[in-house]
Amino acid sequence: MAEPKKKEDFGTRFERLFAEICGKRFLKGFVFHSPKIYDPTEQEIGDVVLWVRRYVVNFELVSQNHELSNTTKNFVRRIGLKRKQHIRDFAVFHDPTIEIQFHNGLSQRVIFDKTEIPDCSYLGVVLVDCGIPIEKMHFDSFAKSLEPEFPLAIMTLDGFRDLLEEVDTVPDLVYYLSDRHKFVKSVFPRTPGLFLDLNRSTEKNLVSFYKLNENQFQSRQWHEAEFDSYPAKYGQKWSRQIEARNLENQATQAIDDITDYLQKMGGQQAKLHSWELAMLSRRQRASGVGQRVYDALVQLPKGKKKRWFAYYNQATGCWSVFYFRYGGTVEEFRDELETLTRQKLIVEINARNFEYSVFGYGFRKSPMVTGTSMDDVWLTIADAHNEDRPLNKDDLSEAQKCFHGGNRQRIKEFPEL
Repeated sequence: MAEPKKKEDFGTRFERLFAEICGKRFLKGFVFHSPKIYDPTEQEIGDVVLWVRRYVVNFELVSQNHELSNTTKNFVRRIGLKRKQHIRDFAVFHDPTIEIQFHNGLSQRVIFDKTEIPDCSYLGVVLVDCGIPIEKMHFDSFAKSLEPEFPLAIMTLDGFRDLLEEVDTVPDLVYYLSDRHKFVKSVFPRTPGLFLDLNRSTEKNLVSFYKLNENQFQSRQWHEAEFDSYPAKYGQKWSRQIEARNLENQATQAIDDITDYLQKMGGQQAKLHSWELAMLSRRQRASGVGQRVYDALVQLPKGKKKRWFAYYNQATGCWSVFYFRYGGTVEEFRDELETLTRQKLIVEINARNFEYSVFGYGFRKSPMVTGTSMDDVWLTIADAHNEDRPLNKDDLSEAQKCFHGGNRQRIKEFPEL
């Protein structure tokens, strides 16, 4: 009777370890563990879930305590069975009649509200951890993992750690897994050995090839014989660009910090605003908005009274207005953010028949010494479908003094040197 208990404890430790790894890289508020449904009894739907707005990345974990068994034949079979679990999970996440409950890394109880995300994008990962060499997967079993209508990847825990060296936002992970699925599906039939052997550094090779071609899997550039050499080629060819990119990415920590702050605030408004920021890929955050937010927050306690700018989110089609205010009353600060947010909406409706939302993020520092970098945070949303007031020339003229249309910046993996 002791052996099943040990196996259960080992699996639980693996799940906890993996949730901690994700929490450090993807922000704890977007990492959910042990999602449950009641149909009619309690059932788990996946092990660890990353969820940001319409993106759901569900991890089914499979582990084996090699101290209890040194054979992996049945273990490989369990890996194959996880494909069936993902097909079930996919159906549950899309069924509006089934309520999913889970807790995030901030110990907040959350209901997966399918009315808010009717176009949910589901991606599945079978994550493998064993500790000893694993027998090769069966060809047919792996081939079936490429058949579902959603992207499904099989990778080891070490492979996922390799991936995290290059991918540390949920959108970036979604883009990678989607592109990876299409690529593996196209090359697997002629080079199955590269993917059936889970003892290889498959993920490190794949993500290196992906970055080598600036976030694309270029089939014409891919050669089986060079598979294991892609990490070295990537590091050598792009060494200066990688260094410049990583330095540029550091300023985007300001966006992560704000997102984390909003997640801890809780409430519907904070959730929507944190989602909007979290939908930005790492390089989107680096293309202007991260540095500008960082600079504004640094300058905020130094007495510059007002500063604002807008940024376009290519992932959602929405704009964000960031407003920084030193001094003034709380009421003035909030009214000013509300006005700026609506003014940006007016400019976009006039210029491009804009149909979505403008998110307002306000940060105020009191002249009083409080020991904090900001004392008030205010959030607001201006929706195009709620803008029922006639657009008059005076309103438009005032709005155009604050915002001159919008520049939608091109997102590049590497800065130009």
